[in-house]
Amino acid sequence: MADYFFQGKYIALNKTKDWKVCFLHCVIYVVCVVLWLLYFGYPVTWLIAGWVLLSHFPLDYFSFGKYKETIPALWLRLIGGRNIIDEQNDDASPNKEARVAFAVAVYILTDNLMHLILITLFLKPLLGG
Repeated sequence: MADYFFQGKYIALNKTKDWKVCFLHCVIYVVCVVLWLLYFGYPVTWLIAGWVLLSHFPLDYFSFGKYKETIPALWLRLIGGRNIIDEQNDDASPNKEARVAFAVAVYILTDNLMHLILITLFLKPLLGG
C-alpha cells in the first residue's frame, strides 16, 4: 500500500533522479510499515525503521546501464523477463499496447516482490522470527 497509495506522480517520476525525493518516499513507506507492525502488535525500534528504509531506498533510487534501469528492471533483463523499454521499442510485434501493459504489471510485481523479500530478510531476525 505504501509504495503506491501514498506516492504521487511527482514522487513516482522523480525518485530515481533526486535522492531527496526518494528519501521522502522511503520515509512515507517506513511510516506505513511501522504503523502496520504496531497494528499487529510487533515491537518497533529505530533499528527496525532504519532497516526498512535501507532496504527500500536502493531498489527505488539507483539506476544503471544504457537505459538507466532500476534494480528490478535489470533483474528482469537478466532473466529474459518482460522489459518495459524493449516492449515500447518493439514496433514489429502486434499488440504493442497489451505487451507494454503486461510488462508494466510484471515490473510492478517484481518490484514489490523484491521489496517484500528484503523486508522479510531484514525484519525477521529483528522481530524474533
